[in-house]
Amino acid sequence: MPGVAIIGWGSLVHHPEGDAIRGQKPLATIGEWQRTGPTLPLEFSRISVGRHLTLVIDPVAGRANTTFVIRSQFDLLNEAANNLRAREGTPDRKIGRMPRGGPVPPEGPVRVIHSWLEGTDFEAVVWTALEPKFLPDHPYSAAAGDAYLGTLQGEDRRRAYRYIAEAPDEIVTSLREIARWPEAVAAHEAGHFVIACALDRGVVRLSRIPVDDRPGNLPTIGCHHVSLDLPGLELVACDLAGAWAQVLHFPESIARRKMQLLKQNILLPPQQHPHYSWLGWTEDLTPVFQNLRMPPALAEFQGLPRTDQIEPLNQRLRTFFLREDVGQSVKLVADALLAAPVIRDPELANLRAGVNAVVSPRAARQMLFDGI
Repeated sequence: MPGVAIIGWGSLVHHPEGDAIRGQKPLATIGEWQRTGPTLPLEFSRISVGRHLTLVIDPVAGRANTTFVIRSQFDLLNEAANNLRAREGTPDRKIGRMPRGGPVPPEGPVRVIHSWLEGTDFEAVVWTALEPKFLPDHPYSAAAGDAYLGTLQGEDRRRAYRYIAEAPDEIVTSLREIARWPEAVAAHEAGHFVIACALDRGVVRLSRIPVDDRPGNLPTIGCHHVSLDLPGLELVACDLAGAWAQVLHFPESIARRKMQLLKQNILLPPQQHPHYSWLGWTEDLTPVFQNLRMPPALAEFQGLPRTDQIEPLNQRLRTFFLREDVGQSVKLVADALLAAPVIRDPELANLRAGVNAVVSPRAARQMLFDGI
């Protein structure tokens, strides 16, 4: 394939048109992004002008990731580089460029890009060459990056967490594995708690931060119940409730490309599982998908819900969480979790009473399960 390649790994991939308000120009490309670029060390280790943490090549703190590549509409290297500079709104010196057949660079990411280019049919390549840049006198680490996110407020906070959420699902970094948007986690766990109240299910702890209650146990977050000996459909409702609450009551935490799918159907086909990346839904959804893949006769034999029961319940949960009274309950619990990251009795009992005063357990059970 002749022409000039553009390497991307973050906002270029999901937002190539750029931000006109910031003076950015659209990236001019041919075809679609393909995950066939060089493997580079990436991390959210640069504080941008907008105060969010930008995903950059970081030879020290970065984790190896296969990048994305697309062809520029411009066949001349300098024109392709100028177009990338206009999209990024950055000085020309921050745009990397390399012709095919050039001198071999020293060891490091640029050498990797050189080797990759020589193995393709592209005539040249361009990429964004921003360096890591963290707080003065503070070396970057994932923990330091997470702590920095916690200091942000208002629009800066929203922009920073959304930038991480919007990055391609395939990109894995140390910060991305630990960074939790507090408001998003609170809404998610509130969904679990509201369903627990509706099903009169005992909860011993509600948390949005990792908690280790017993020696030898890994720290966990979530809505922790007294027992799991509930009918199968009720367990499914509990599993799906967090996702629905997050999608419908804190949509800012969901990448734009996912929202059109997830706000209609949490139970996407299994091949769509990458859409759940970085949302913390794996533990919730895995058992439900295992149940869905089970032959109906086997599920019935084992006393488990069948697909023809789970799918309508999934849509009833969507309707349930769209109700105004349920929305009030989700907000009540989410606000409590933002004020106190870990809630136990007697505060839990007070919170349950508040939810049940708004959402009748009897009516909720009837709405979710009647006829299924």
